Amino acid sequence: MQNLIEINNISEAHEILGLPKKPLHPLVTVINPLEMNLNVELLKELKVCVNLYQVWMNDGVSGTVAYGRNEYDFQDGTLAFLKPGQVLTYQEKNIDKDTKGWGLLFHPDLIRKSS
Repeated sequence: MQNLIEINNISEAHEILGLPKKPLHPLVTVINPLEMNLNVELLKELKVCVNLYQVWMNDGVSGTVAYGRNEYDFQDGTLAFLKPGQVLTYQEKNIDKDTKGWGLLFHPDLIRKSS
C-alpha cells in the first residue's frame, strides 16, 4: 500500500517540492521546475493529494502520472490543469537539463466567493 502525502497550502507545496525560497504570497505561487529538488524515487512510492489548483506548462519534462483510474503521458510542451483534491501517482519522470516551463499553484481561497 502506498503512503499518501497531502499538500494543503502554498508553504507545504514549497517544502515538499524542495524549493529553495519561501513563497512570497500565502495563496499563490509561480514555480520554475528547475528549482525543484524532488526525490523522484521516493515519489514513485507515494500518492500525492494536492489541495490546490495547479497549472503546469513544461518543455523538457516527460513522464507518466496517474490520477483516478487513468494514466496520462505528459510529453514536451504539455499544459496540465489540476483541481484540488486530485490524488496523483507518479510512475516515471524524466527531466532534461534544458527544461523550461512553469507551474502556477493557487489556494481555492484566492477565488472563493469571487465573481
